Order: sequence, then structure tokens, then C-alpha cells
Amino acid sequence: MNHPHLVALVRKIIARLDDPPVRGDGPVGHVAAATYASEERFLAERAHLFADMPVIVAHESELAHAGACLGVEIAGVSVLVVRGADGALRAFKNACRHRSTRLVADEAPCTKKAFVCPYHGWTYDLAGRLVHVPHAASFSGEDRSRSELAAVHAETRHGFVYASLAPFDAAAHLGAIDDELGSLGVPDLAIYRRTTREVRGNWKLIIDAFLDGYHIRHLHRDSVYPFFLDARSEVEQAGDHFRAVSARKAILEARSADLETAPLRDLVTPSYVVFPNAVFVLHPDSFSVMTSMPLAADRTRFVHTLLVPAGERSPAAEAHYAKTFALIDEGVFAREDLATVEAMQRGIATGANETLLFGELEHAALSFHASVAAHVG
Repeated sequence: MNHPHLVALVRKIIARLDDPPVRGDGPVGHVAAATYASEERFLAERAHLFADMPVIVAHESELAHAGACLGVEIAGVSVLVVRGADGALRAFKNACRHRSTRLVADEAPCTKKAFVCPYHGWTYDLAGRLVHVPHAASFSGEDRSRSELAAVHAETRHGFVYASLAPFDAAAHLGAIDDELGSLGVPDLAIYRRTTREVRGNWKLIIDAFLDGYHIRHLHRDSVYPFFLDARSEVEQAGDHFRAVSARKAILEARSADLETAPLRDLVTPSYVVFPNAVFVLHPDSFSVMTSMPLAADRTRFVHTLLVPAGERSPAAEAHYAKTFALIDEGVFAREDLATVEAMQRGIATGANETLLFGELEHAALSFHASVAAHVG
């Protein structure tokens, strides 16, 4: 069964197919250009959003077995996440307690029996406990005050691993979309491929793009627009998060379909913005997960992971997913969306506009910025 919230959005699109896409009743609004360029604002967002809120750092399959570990960066802090010998998921600041040497490489999946500092050999077990200090007598007992790695917080929810520098409850954070994400079957998917890019643009420009169905006809004219209707999207806010559907051309033949059981992803492309920085796009037979981690006011680490059904794949399926990944990752995201984000950041730097204008078809971005402002203050 399709989730009722998505079905309701699809019904709205179908009910309005014979009407103009723009109803002329707003809302229309502005966002200050400095929001995307201010170093002070970047530091405030990093402190109040990315240090305090859980962010997605992995698919649970990457940390499925004892000793599986991953180095990630959260709000400028290097963090290692590991599955313990007892099956528990833990996260620690990625620094030896002796002289702060990094223990595992950032962004690199690994498997460890223990964490051994490459500088002096201090050794920690998978639970973060200090188990060996070479020539321990030389520290006169001071090493015993540093008997554990500095813990941070990690939790698995609906197939994803979330982590934060502050304590959190993933179900409470997801709130109104928690049951929807639970219905997506993410634990049954596997990573097909992942790319990481450094984008010369503010992270919020990327989120804005995925809340905007206005651009698809022009920006994506030669890539995915042939599959979609122009400006036929419905978006609604759920707490700080967003759910949306964008109409594919097949919806024109489905006005009387039983939407509760219809192959919904053939009719629309559902998407979610998981606040603050993750975007899910549900393709007909695959699932894109994007995260945007700010590195500076005008630089963002953009990670795209394509998830596909787990299990053996035939040569035909492999060729299909390779084609899908190339179209979505290299074509739509890299050459179109991210290239435009960089062009917008350069345009903002000219000072031509004190504000960016958002029309009726872009109203969800205004709500997103309101949520950011509410948390940042």
C-alpha cells in the first residue's frame, strides 16, 4: 500500500491537472542574499543545526558487522562510527586521547579489530576503551584519566545511521515523517554507487533546488524533463521536514487509478527533505540519497548515494542501474543542479541583488528558510 500522505499529494495534482499550474494566490517572498554568503551565518548554522541535530552519515549495511567502521565529518569535527563486538553502534571523536592523532581516515569505510593510533600505538577496543599503552609507566598513571575515546551520539533508524555531536532521539527528530520513512523499505536496499563532490556554493542553495519544481522544464530540458509535466508538483511541510511529489507524464493516463495500490513511482517522483540537510528522491526502481554538509559559507560537501534492491543482479539489471546512475548523478545533479548552484553563488557575490525572489512555485523554499532561521535565531 502507498503511504496515505503521498496518495493525498498525488490526488491534489490530479484534481488540478486541467487548471493552470499557477493559481496566482502566492505566497511570494524574499530571502536575503547575505544568508548564502555570510561567514557569521555559516558559523551559526554549523553550531545550531549541524552540531546539535542528527544527520545521516551512512546506510546501515555499511556498519552491519562487528568492527565495521566509517570516518565522517560532522560540523567540522572528525567522527568515527563503529559496530561493536556486542552489536551496538557507537560513535567517537576521531582522535587519540594521547596527542589527538586521527585514528581512521575520513570518508573511508574500514573494518577493525581495534583502533591503533599510528603515532605511538595507543590502542582502543571497539567500545572505545583504552586497552594498551606502550611504555605505560612513562605516564605516571596519567594515561588512566584518558581511558576512553570521547563519545558522540549515533543511532540507526529505518535503514540509515544518524550521528550528532549532541544527544538525540532519531524518531523524535523525524517526527511527522517517521512512519513514512519506515514504509520506504530502506533496510532492504543496498548501495549501488556513491559520489562525493565539493561544490562551490552554499548548502542551502542545494536544498532550495530540491524544493523547487519550477526549474525542471528549463534546467533539465535535455535530461529528465521529457518524463515530467511542467510545474506540476505538490509540496507540504511536516514539522521541519518536507514531503513532495512531482508529476510524471504517465499521470495523465491515471486519473481514475486506485492510488492506494497503483505503482505510484511510475506516476510521480516522491521526494523528502529530511531537515536539516538530507534529500531523498524516489526514482521508479531506485532511491537517491543526498546530503549537503557546509564547509564554509560558499563551499559544501555534496554526497549522493544511489540505493537499489539488495541481492544478485543480472547483467541487464547492472547495465540499467549504471545508465540510471550516469543520468542522475553525472547529468542531472553534477552538470545541471550543482553547476547552477555554483553559478548562483557567483551571482550572489556580485551584489546585484540584496534578496533572492521566490515565487508561488518555489514557496516551499521560503518555509525551509523559516525553519533554518527559527533554529539559528
